[in-house]
Amino acid sequence: MAIQDIKADPSDKLWIATRKGGVTLFDPVRNENQTFLHEPLNSNSILFNDVTSTIVDDSLVWMGTYGEGVCIYNTRSKKKFTTKIV
Repeated sequence: MAIQDIKADPSDKLWIATRKGGVTLFDPVRNENQTFLHEPLNSNSILFNDVTSTIVDDSLVWMGTYGEGVCIYNTRSKKKFTTKIV
């Protein structure tokens, strides 16, 4: 697993995109992390575990996957991922 990209959101949490390891959300204040992985039977999980880039836009985190499209996560509502195939 290799880190592909790291971005901070407005609350200073880090979104870490990895090759084959999904996305990890790290909270440096609490020293806690949460990993988001593709779950084949869960349509609300990320599309693919190879995430190449992230963009943080206010309350949305956009994640580009390698060959499977874009995942969008709303940090305010804590909604599961919605997906947009590109």
